[in-house]
Parts: sequence; C-alpha cells; structure tokens
Amino acid sequence: MLYHFLETNADTCNTAKKEVDEEVIKLFEAYNWPGNIRELKNQVERLIILSGINNKIEATLLPPHMKSNAFSVKHERRKSTRSSVKNILRTVERKVIENELKNANWNKTIASRKLGISRASLNNKIENFNILRHMLC
Repeated sequence: MLYHFLETNADTCNTAKKEVDEEVIKLFEAYNWPGNIRELKNQVERLIILSGINNKIEATLLPPHMKSNAFSVKHERRKSTRSSVKNILRTVERKVIENELKNANWNKTIASRKLGISRASLNNKIENFNILRHMLC
C-alpha cells in the first residue's frame, strides 16, 4: 500500500514518484497501524510533504512514535527468543538429569557425580523440575 500511495500522489501532483529508504520500509512493517489504511495514507502524504525536493523519503522524517514502536517490536522479538532459548535449556537439563537418574537406578550420589554437581544441587533440581521416580521407570 505504501507504494500505491506514493504512485497515486505522484500522479495527482504530476511529479516523480519518491523513493523510500529501506529503514522506512522496515519501520512501516514493524508498526501496528492502529488507524489502519487512513493512518497509512496520511503518513505517506506527510512524508512526501516533509521530504520536500528530495527524491528519497528518509527514516529521520518519521514521527517518534513510529520509531519507538519499532524498538519495542525488536525488543519483544529478542525477549521471546531469550525465553524460548531458556525453555529449551531447561528442557534439555531436565532430560539429562532424568537420564542420569534412570541410568544410576535413582542412586542420587552416582547421578550427581556423573552430572558434576553436588547431591544437594541434584535434589534441588529434582524438586524444581518435579521429577518423580515412578515416572522414569
């Protein structure tokens, strides 16, 4: 739609179609557009006017709320990646502990040595992961 509005404006004003900086496109994609198509159209018109005689629309012309929204989207992506990595690591750790306990016939001393942790740490992990002996047999 961005390009459609750029073309429409160029045709209406009988001017050359403006180019759009790659960063502007990324920020447009990251923005959630609460005003829908009207907001998009108004924003394109605003950027065309603000760009003046320049042939390219730069990201510096965007309003601050669009730039900060893109930051929060990137932050959320990083945050979700971190949480998914954290969940994966927890799952792997749990499986490793379960396997060692099973291989050691639930002898916690042997399992903790093989895991390279103290028996107290193993007991804490068993409790935190809610590992039950009857579930492993």
